Amino acid sequence: ALNGSGTVITKTVTCTDIELAGANKGNYVLTTTTATSSAKITKKPLTVAVSASSKQYDGTDDATCSSTGTLSGVLTADQSKVSASVNTSGKFNSKSVANNKTVTCSGITLTGDEKDNYSVASSQTTTANITKKQVTPSIASCNNKVYDGNNSATCTLSTLSGVVSGETARR
Repeated sequence: ALNGSGTVITKTVTCTDIELAGANKGNYVLTTTTATSSAKITKKPLTVAVSASSKQYDGTDDATCSSTGTLSGVLTADQSKVSASVNTSGKFNSKSVANNKTVTCSGITLTGDEKDNYSVASSQTTTANITKKQVTPSIASCNNKVYDGNNSATCTLSTLSGVVSGETARR
């Protein structure tokens, strides 16, 4: 296991059952069948799949990410000992209405007893939708008219309720 400081650990490795090989092996004899050396152990990189919720247009690029991510690459023995935690505040690539918009979920960290043996990128992307916001018109008045054989009328809009604060929308 690696230590929690994130440093690479150098471990002593003992090799056993060393044997000679090759065409000239009969000309040599081993003084020992065991030898030691050292090797570095680095964190195993994992991938994490994140998800985000779609939303109705609200004039911001704010997104809501799931608080957990799905890890890939964890060793079988560590499956229950490491998981991904995600900051639930994400960002859409813009505030505009569209389907399959890129969302960046960040603040990804690993938790669990074996977390120090693995690494993961601190942010990942996924997709979600921003749908149109419904607004309700209010009519101030409609003009009177002389009968002309059709049912058209001219009306004046007074307000649209539900428009995001600071924005304007017209009919």
